This record gives sequence, structure tokens and C-alpha cells, in this order.
Amino acid sequence: MKRIPWIILVIMSVFLGNCAKEWEEHYEPVQESINMKLWDTLVTMEQFSEFIKYAELYDLDTVIQASNAKTLFLPDNDAFQSYLAGDTTGIVETMMYHVVPTFFMLRNVDDQYRLKTLDGKYALVSNDDYQYKVDGIDILNSSDLFLDGKYYETDSVLVPKPNLYQYLTYNSSSIKEYIDSRDSIVLDRENSKPIYFNDQGQTVYDSVVTIVNLFEEEYFAITEEYENIAATLVVPDQVAYETALDNMASFLGDHYASHEDIPLDWQNNELIPLLLNRGVYGGLLEPEYFNRTKIANINGDSILVDLELDPASRYICSNGLVYNYSTFEIGDSLYKDRNFEAEDFVESLGLGKYVWSKEFVTVGGNQALLPDEQRVPGTSNDTIVNIDFPTGYTGDYSVNFKIGRIFPNSYRLVWRTNYRTSGIYAVYVNGERIQLGLSKYDTFDTYQLSGGFFSVLGYKLYPDSRGFCTIDGWVEIEEYGDVNITLEYLDSGSSSDNGLNIDYLQLLFR
Repeated sequence: MKRIPWIILVIMSVFLGNCAKEWEEHYEPVQESINMKLWDTLVTMEQFSEFIKYAELYDLDTVIQASNAKTLFLPDNDAFQSYLAGDTTGIVETMMYHVVPTFFMLRNVDDQYRLKTLDGKYALVSNDDYQYKVDGIDILNSSDLFLDGKYYETDSVLVPKPNLYQYLTYNSSSIKEYIDSRDSIVLDRENSKPIYFNDQGQTVYDSVVTIVNLFEEEYFAITEEYENIAATLVVPDQVAYETALDNMASFLGDHYASHEDIPLDWQNNELIPLLLNRGVYGGLLEPEYFNRTKIANINGDSILVDLELDPASRYICSNGLVYNYSTFEIGDSLYKDRNFEAEDFVESLGLGKYVWSKEFVTVGGNQALLPDEQRVPGTSNDTIVNIDFPTGYTGDYSVNFKIGRIFPNSYRLVWRTNYRTSGIYAVYVNGERIQLGLSKYDTFDTYQLSGGFFSVLGYKLYPDSRGFCTIDGWVEIEEYGDVNITLEYLDSGSSSDNGLNIDYLQLLFR
């Protein structure tokens, strides 16, 4: 057998010694037990005397002296004095937050672990390449094992974190108020007693009702705290939110001077629902997660990533994480130009049958004329809505579309249709007939689109190979609110195929 040179043995012993040291530092091996209780040792340790003094003041000493297993996070006296020099509101909860009523070992944390403390809130323990932190605060040292647990020394005092709802209360009040508005009263079937069936065969209950929050039902219960469930929010804080509304008001001009002038109706039905759909994610997500082109929100909806979150804004909550935007702007497409697909205004009855949506559409005249949704490749969303009228139909028919939350301005109304389904039409906005095209038609035979249409923009538009072309006219919207667009059939058109055809409608800022 070959002899191993002594120098190699020395190198190997040093290497293995270093490995053992790193293993101990990284994995926190089980130390030898100390045949003493935690409290009995802590009262002799001068560096923690401030913590001990306040533990006794608020009767926390009895909890620590109890025989059950526990884990403590302890700041030294300097750290505690720094805390006392600031806002000590909630100091009792803060003291309780340093006590975990179970035995806990750092080596059990691979990435992140949520640890329930004595005050009921969860602290976030993280392991970043064996650099351990609790709520982002460095863990400096680990004690030996005592009869009833152990302690970890922290770089500063741990202050209980707000939950996600509390964070929004303090930092994003507009979003918080929207979430509050989603409270709804529902029947509690579990606690309601069925008493009989009515004539329609429906169950009648001795009703017990409860309040549920529809946002929490759809996304995440931000008021609750769980050990294994958390969420990440990407939302603008109130300052960024109001600044973006100020910029929007400046763009709108005239009626709008600041964020206070932007209607809450628009914020709560257009802006905030969009922000939350793009801003609520499952789990505790680090900034790197958002460095991709597409991600899924907490409901699995695909989101194209253009959030521009601020990694430095990362805030730990007791049931998740929150990020602010690095730059938050409200895209003018959300309020400036509005596109309405025809298929959005119809509802399927099944078996290829459709009706107009009663929520958005009012039909005048012959109610027997029903819409038909058709797939036509190359049209908007490859879908149109068409109604075939009897040949030479001269009866009454009109369809009114209610378009919600339109800002006052001059708009170009656009109707894209197919000239092969002809009819003589008048177009109304809020009950006033508008003039169509550069020629300012009061009425227009859609079959004339076969030869093109002189747009109000000053040039001629031509139909595509399938016969689709656009009709347009200028519209003045005087105040914010719903806009009613009415297409009224007046007579049969030049083509033998009469009816109504809609690819889409648009209201475009002038």
C-alpha cells in the first residue's frame, strides 16, 4: 500500500475541519442540552436585562417560566433602548411577538417559514444562503438547548407586522375602501334551517345570513392569517395612486383638476378591479419572479408583466408580501378610447341561439328578430353579430347599447359593419341623431359602403375583401356617465339582403 505524504494529511485535516465548521454554522446542529430552564439563565444575562425587565412588567415572565417548550427571539439592551426611543404603541403585543409557544430550529428552514408567535401573528423566518433573518432582521446567535426551549439573539426588536388588509389601511386607503365596499350579505346555508318547499319547488329557509367579502372570496382572505398560505400584492401606495390620478385629470382637462375630481364610480369599477386582477399573487414571491413576460395571478389568470415594481419597497406582512410600483401610471387606453365588441352584448341560450343582453341592450320594434353570433376570421376577435331581416323589410327595429363610465370629451364614434347586410340607418347618441361621415349624412344606406366611405377624418375608407368597412361621426359627450348609442333601422337598403351587422363599436378621443 502506498504511503500518503504527511503534508496531504495536514491539508485534508484542515479542509475537513473547515467543512465541519461550515456544517455547524449552516445547519445549526443539535447542541448539548443544558439542565436549566430558559428563564433561570436569562435573568443572569446582563445583555438581555431590558427585555427581562419589560417581560416582568407585562407579566410575560410567567409565560416564559412555564414548563412547555418555547422559542424566544431576544434583542440585546442597545437594540431594546433604540426601540424604546421610538413609537412604543402596542409594546405588549411587541413583547409577545418575541415568544413562540413551540420549539423551533432554524435548520428546518430551507427558504422561508412562517412562525406563529404568542400574540397570534406570524413572523417570517428566511434562509438566504444560510444567512437567517426573522422579518428581515438578522439573527445573530443561537443558544444551547434548555430544558424548556432555546433563544435566538436578533439585531433589533421585532415589531408585529400588519396583515395585508392592515397594510392597505395604512398605505393604500383607496384600494382598502374598495375592498370594504365588496362586503355582501349571503345566506348561511349551513346554519339556516330548511322549512318547506314553495309552489315552484324551491327550498324556503328559516334564514341565517352572514357577511362575506366578495374580494376575499375571489382572491385571498387578506384579513386572515395562516401558517401555510400567503399572498403577494403589487399595488401602488396612496401617494402614487393619487399622483397617477392627478396626471389623468391633467390629460382630461376642463372638468378635471386633480385626483379628487376623478369619479369614484370609475375608480371602483374600472381602475381598481384591473389593479387587483394584475396585483394579487399566491405565495411569497421575490422580485425576481416578476422578471418574465407572462405570469399567473392567484386565480391562474395569465398576466402580461409590465408592472415595474420597486424591489426596495418589499414589505413583509403577517400573511404575505407587498410591493409598490417603481413608476405607476394609468394608461390612457383605460379611459381615453373605448372599444366594444358586438359579442359582448349578446348572451347564448345554447344550441346556437342568442339574445341581446338585457343588462346592456334595449331593443325597439320587432322583438322576434334575434341576433346571431358568428365566427368570421379576420374580423375583430374573429366574431361578429348579425341579424337577418326579411327581404324588403320595412318594419320598425332599433337597438340601443348602454355604454358605462364615459368621460366628457369630443369623440369619434365608429361602427364597423358589412355592406352585404344592408339597411338604411340613423345613429343616435344619448337620443340625438348624429351626422355621419365627411358628407354629414343624417341617414345612411350601409350598402353604399361597397364604394367606400368618406370618414370625418378627411379620407376615404374602403371595404375589405369580406365586405367590412366603417361608418363614423363626431360626438360631444358633455358629462361623465353612461352613453346610449342607438342604431335605428329606417328602411330596406339597396341590397336584397337586409339586416343589422356589427363587428364592433368604438368611442375614440378626438
